[in-house]
Amino acid sequence: MSDNLILVDTFLLLRPTLVYEHLHLYVFLNVISLLALASTCRHLNTEIWAYLCRRLTASLHDFLPQPAQFITCMRSTQTIISGSFALQFIFGSGRVPWNVHDLDLYTV
Repeated sequence: MSDNLILVDTFLLLRPTLVYEHLHLYVFLNVISLLALASTCRHLNTEIWAYLCRRLTASLHDFLPQPAQFITCMRSTQTIISGSFALQFIFGSGRVPWNVHDLDLYTV
């Protein structure tokens, strides 16, 4: 067995959903297209919203050690994320010409 196969097998054991998402259609769609697809049936709606939640949590992990708690706090304080992070999340990381270095937050 080659070293690459061992790495892939180990990666699959540690993060199976992440590998599945990379092989899935969703990674090639922006949020607008995903929401349009989610509106076509209940199954896709549930699956796509779960994917978007995982994607948001993974994206926030670059800035925060516990993104799930931060999202809960955002909900309770009616806080939104804007700026370059939001644009990159909506359009996809490979589709914007900048790197995100900060979070712009607005609250009521």
